[in-house]
Amino acid sequence: MKTIMKERFDSELKNEENRLFDFSSHFHILQEKDLIEKGNALLKEKPNKKWCLIALDINHFDLLNKWYGEDKGMALLEETIYTLKLYQDNYQSLCSHIYKDNFMLLTGYDEEVIHDLYDELKSLISEGGYSDGFAFSFGVANIEKGMEMDEAYDRAIISLGRAKSDLNNHIYLYNSKMHLLAEKEYNILSDFMRALKNDEITFYLQPQCRISSRKIVGAEALARWIKKDGTIIPPNDFIPILEKLGFIIDLDVYLWDKICYNISEWIKGGHQAVPISFNVSRNDISKINILDHFIDLTDKYHIPHNLIKIEITESAYIDSTLKVSELIKNLRANGFMVLMDDFGSGYSSLNMLSTMEVDALKLDALFMNFDKDDSKGIHILESIVNMSKSIGIPIIVEGVENKKQSDFLESLGVRY
Repeated sequence: MKTIMKERFDSELKNEENRLFDFSSHFHILQEKDLIEKGNALLKEKPNKKWCLIALDINHFDLLNKWYGEDKGMALLEETIYTLKLYQDNYQSLCSHIYKDNFMLLTGYDEEVIHDLYDELKSLISEGGYSDGFAFSFGVANIEKGMEMDEAYDRAIISLGRAKSDLNNHIYLYNSKMHLLAEKEYNILSDFMRALKNDEITFYLQPQCRISSRKIVGAEALARWIKKDGTIIPPNDFIPILEKLGFIIDLDVYLWDKICYNISEWIKGGHQAVPISFNVSRNDISKINILDHFIDLTDKYHIPHNLIKIEITESAYIDSTLKVSELIKNLRANGFMVLMDDFGSGYSSLNMLSTMEVDALKLDALFMNFDKDDSKGIHILESIVNMSKSIGIPIIVEGVENKKQSDFLESLGVRY
């Protein structure tokens, strides 16, 4: 898996380089290519020294820029570079700015010194008046004898990924288990990209029913991966990896087109099409013009806009409230229905309802996981249903799998 993570970073760098400030030139620190070249030379010059490579960045740096302004973000980066340059000079190390808030540091491995550096950088957050949520993360990779910088780079990035996902430990030292996990993820990603080309990615439709008549009034499209030999790859085995590595967009765009084609074929065949729900992720919203994309798709396949329902998860509302609010407004103005997916799974659901003009709420399936003795769970469900009635937004309850559950929901006045 050598250089996989480096190639990924290089790809992201090409997408960012036109709009990023060139810190390397301005502050006279190494560029990435120089770090690789000079780092390899230093490793050969001092082969007996215990070296390590540290990948570091600031968690949620884009959000920091939005909250505090780009001037504050730039000031924090300048202070970070100044701190790293002092460390470089004091400990005969090599520091490089990779892009934006991402840095690399080739240095001697000393656990106490590394923690001191982390504490010093951490103080920049508190002294600057930033939220503690904007913490630094360190991915540390010890460099074995004979190892070159490219491989150390991959290991440091893998460790950084673990550090960024852990709320309690922001310094992670590379180990072989991380490598095996990253290699497994990369293999799944490689297989997935081939699966797209081989038409192994398809969708199933989960019906949405009117309780009173039991008739299907809509459906949600769910991704499925079925290999040519009939082997089914469970969604939980590949979708979280696509989300983590930033390739969920490839899956979504592929499926949206496939689903719209099928809707058009149903209509051409004289069948009555029902509205289909499309899942739209946070990554989709940040990287794609969702409104234009769906207008183009419906024009391409001559589909009425009211046959498309856009499901946006509650977490996406939380992350980009203003952007998502504007998107919802424009989608509905163009005849698309918008649903808030996984309603109730987060803590901000009720607050968001006062600002988000959605057409329906998808109640998270976890609310169906109670028995007759769970009075608290039943009362919570009743309260949510009553609230939805009072504000005039219908609810679609997910996870209904038997008649008993269906009859109970009908008694509460749930329609779908």
